[in-house]
Amino acid sequence: MNIKSENEMMATARDLGKVVRDQVYENYVIFLEGDLGAGKTTFVKGFMKGMELSLIHISEPTRRRGMAYGGV
Repeated sequence: MNIKSENEMMATARDLGKVVRDQVYENYVIFLEGDLGAGKTTFVKGFMKGMELSLIHISEPTRRRGMAYGGV
């Protein structure tokens, strides 16, 4: 599969979320792995919409890890 845009990623993930929403249960864990900028956060946002789950807050952990601090 070759996703060419953020909107296409959201739509694909939303469709997948709709397919699996009745097949997952409470405390189900799904791990994602991919290169920096691959679209993991965008995928999760679309997937959760398809699952009809509320988006509380989805952070982008890579950006947090890459922050530079002055001093020391």
